[in-house]
Amino acid sequence: MILLPLGDFLKKNAQKCSLPKAGCLDFFVSGAKGGFDKDCRILELPAGKGNAEGLMEAFFEACGNGLAFGGENAFKYVTNEIVTNIYEHSGFTHAYLMAQEQPGFVDLCFYDDGVSIPGSFKRRGMNFSSDVEAIAEAVNGLSTKGGTERGYGLGTALNLSKSGLKAECAVVSASGALSLSTATQAFHLPHGYAMDGTLIGARIPLSRTAVDIYGYLQ
Repeated sequence: MILLPLGDFLKKNAQKCSLPKAGCLDFFVSGAKGGFDKDCRILELPAGKGNAEGLMEAFFEACGNGLAFGGENAFKYVTNEIVTNIYEHSGFTHAYLMAQEQPGFVDLCFYDDGVSIPGSFKRRGMNFSSDVEAIAEAVNGLSTKGGTERGYGLGTALNLSKSGLKAECAVVSASGALSLSTATQAFHLPHGYAMDGTLIGARIPLSRTAVDIYGYLQ
């Protein structure tokens, strides 16, 4: 997960940092165009969701359409819902998604440098006692549009990931973090270590058994 915010930081501070000229991080930071690294597929989201459609299709194709990650429908649903959430709520300057395959699993990650989940709620006059509480409410389906979203949004995407794809998930935003697997753990980041924006990750076991998504749409 840390690759995306680290890579974003290095891209923004390219004159101050040097990297070995090899590996996934170098490929990311150098802004390679025209394809994806064979071991790590990273896509920088363009401004405007309408500009992302062709790029998303290329990303899905590079990932084998998720056939090894629980099936095409589930993989595309989770990815599209979280990307839509980024466009609708974050106000990002830079945002990325990544699929990095490892022996036995794939890490599907999203990062944006926007206002954060707590910040998005605050913009709409929805205040919570802590950033962890704000993240938990978003995971449980509370929407800044008002009310609780059913069938769409971050909560549904994470529910499908955790319960359907059997993924271990994590959400880090501002000074709060939630680990979502068999149990939920909350973490309050210390002063000076808050996340600029939001980082979401799902570690999905490799499986060619297609998941029926409709049983997990809340």
